[in-house]
Amino acid sequence: MTICEATECVFEYPNGWIDDTGYQYDAGEVNVVAGPFATRDTWQRKVDEALEKFRLSVAGYELVERRRIDLPTPSAEIVVLRVGGTTDVFELSIFWPIGEVVWVFRSRGPQSFEVFCRETAQRFLQTYEPVPRLEEA
Repeated sequence: MTICEATECVFEYPNGWIDDTGYQYDAGEVNVVAGPFATRDTWQRKVDEALEKFRLSVAGYELVERRRIDLPTPSAEIVVLRVGGTTDVFELSIFWPIGEVVWVFRSRGPQSFEVFCRETAQRFLQTYEPVPRLEEA
């Protein structure tokens, strides 16, 4: 069995199940989501495929930044994009490994909220603390 850690409780579920637990926070027009994204061996391909799909099919798409960063953990990556026109989106994603799973922190809102999205992500990076898994404690 796999142990599921939640804020409110702990319980077991069968091995092989995928934990898609995520956390969502909203502040007006800005949305933050944090949760598992993909396994360590598939996440990079998934990001590459998504960015290529956006580039080819989304009008006004712009990849602003993509680079490795040392926070919240070594080998993390930041991806920042904008979509103009009627879509009007600014999105900043941070990918980082926890065990064998890569998680994502995504701050998203209208382009006029870019500073707020970046400040929210910076606050996440400055305050992130890993929680020891139950099997490690």
